[in-house]
Amino acid sequence: MSKIISKEELFNLVRKANGLRGRQVITEYWSDSGDDWIFGSNAKGGYGESLTYHYATDKDLLKDIAPEYTSITQVGFNAWELK
Repeated sequence: MSKIISKEELFNLVRKANGLRGRQVITEYWSDSGDDWIFGSNAKGGYGESLTYHYATDKDLLKDIAPEYTSITQVGFNAWELK
């Protein structure tokens, strides 16, 4: 079974998994040498810093947002396939 999700859906899943509420939203994503997925938000931490959410691997991300799937693959500019 597979499912195609949009960037908006991906951001909403990460938002929900990390307990963001109200006007707090995920605003962007990127990766670096340490983490495959880093999501930026407009939420602020205790010292006024913008909160980010890090996932080292696809498996780590899926464990939080869609545990019934085992892989996530980008299939378009703003679309991913969950399998």
